[in-house]
Amino acid sequence: MILAGMLRHRVVIQTPVATVDSVGRRSTSLVRGGTIAASVEAVGANESPYADGVALRTTYSIRVRAASAAKHGRTSSSVLEYGDRTLQVVGVVREREESDVLVITATEVA
Repeated sequence: MILAGMLRHRVVIQTPVATVDSVGRRSTSLVRGGTIAASVEAVGANESPYADGVALRTTYSIRVRAASAAKHGRTSSSVLEYGDRTLQVVGVVREREESDVLVITATEVA
């Protein structure tokens, strides 16, 4: 169980939806789901080559109630909005087998 006071942050779940236009080209757009309460913590960062410089990628650990995440369509291919950051979901696991808390690992999209 997670205490309500620990869920201080708000995260918006976005789910990718594939569409086909009249010419037959596929495109993916994000459908905005609901806003859920979460505990968000930066757990790591690394640098990777990007164009002519270096990009910094931050990894976050996001804890949410499983029922809230399921209600708003959480999937492992979801994208999360956290403030002005866009986070790509990398993995989703239960905190413990009997727990109602999900731990979402996500990396910041530059």
